[in-house]
Order: sequence, then C-alpha cells, then structure tokens
Amino acid sequence: MIKTHTNNQDPYRETRNYYNKLLLELIPEFEKKIEQGKNSFQLAMRYAIIGNVIDFNPIHNILLEDIFNCFEKVEEFQLAIDDSKTLDEDVLNAKYYYI
Repeated sequence: MIKTHTNNQDPYRETRNYYNKLLLELIPEFEKKIEQGKNSFQLAMRYAIIGNVIDFNPIHNILLEDIFNCFEKVEEFQLAIDDSKTLDEDVLNAKYYYI
C-alpha cells in the first residue's frame, strides 16, 4: 500500500542505506567480540539474527537506540528454538565444492 500511495517502489531506501552504512562501520567491533566470545559460532549467529530482524516499516517503528540495545545485549538473549549445535556440526561436516 505504501508503494502505491507514495508512488515509490522503495520507500525505505534512504533509511535502509543510512542504517547499512552506520552498521557496516561497526563490523570490526562485532568481529572482535565474536572472536573473543566463548562460543564464536553461536555469537556470530546471534548477530546475524539481530541483523535479520531489523526492519523498516511503520508496523515495527524501530529506533536506532533499540538496535544498539539489541547488539549490546546479544549474549544475554535466549533463542526460543536453539538448533545452533546441530547447525555448527553440519557446517563443520559440510563438503566444499568449487566451481
């Protein structure tokens, strides 16, 4: 509906670009925390989950402060469904194919 009413096929483009640029600058800090974490794989997975839940639309009304709070508390979050051990094993046992 928003696309139709605004006649804009990507109404959140500027917002998304702003957040992408801002968060990309934090990657070295996130990588350092992941490397120093006691379970690097699970911590990296949690960062990825937070990155995937960031959404820009009127329903979520997410604020920059909310995003930073999520990243600050990333190690405290409990996963409702935690198949990370299985995923970690699958990744370690995967065969790599090069084209």
